[in-house]
Amino acid sequence: MSILPALQTLLQDHLFSRIQRKWHPMLLLGINALSLFSFSSLNSNARSCKGRTSAAVQHMYRLVRHQGLLTTLSAILVSLIPITDKSFICIDFTIFHPFAVLCFAVQTKKGRALPVWIDVIKYPIPEDSQNIFILTSLRRFIAYVQCHPTLVCDRGFIGRTLIRGFDATGCLFYVRMKAGKSYIHKGKQHLLRYMRPL
Repeated sequence: MSILPALQTLLQDHLFSRIQRKWHPMLLLGINALSLFSFSSLNSNARSCKGRTSAAVQHMYRLVRHQGLLTTLSAILVSLIPITDKSFICIDFTIFHPFAVLCFAVQTKKGRALPVWIDVIKYPIPEDSQNIFILTSLRRFIAYVQCHPTLVCDRGFIGRTLIRGFDATGCLFYVRMKAGKSYIHKGKQHLLRYMRPL
């Protein structure tokens, strides 16, 4: 899936003329790192784009600390990549101390996922506010795209608060877990390795 021609036109016609020139490099980094490379995490994608680790992390750090640029970038990506009830959204949480970055990326089924939503929280934070932040951002994303895509999360999203929150959105969701882990269903403990496919 190539979004580059539409993205280039949108940048030239509607975006760069409306923001200060000093922010152009940061926005270009976000777009290049998040659309040209297969999505792994914000950190690794920035390194793939910029080449030098320290420079990449610093540039991505400057981007994610600027909420206005992130909002603009998310709006651009969502408008260019169609999202429906049949879409799969991968959720990533990357820490750039003192910031943590939440990213939703849509699977294209062509060997890559393309980020479509980025949000940031700054530490220190009150207890449990990280989960509240994730669920609030997810609800805003769902309201923005006006559909209920399937969510795919890694093991870091296994907490009870998040699971209940995902369930409350009405989205089907998957949380990756190791086969050696167990779960409780109807008061009984079961090993995941013996769980039958749905």
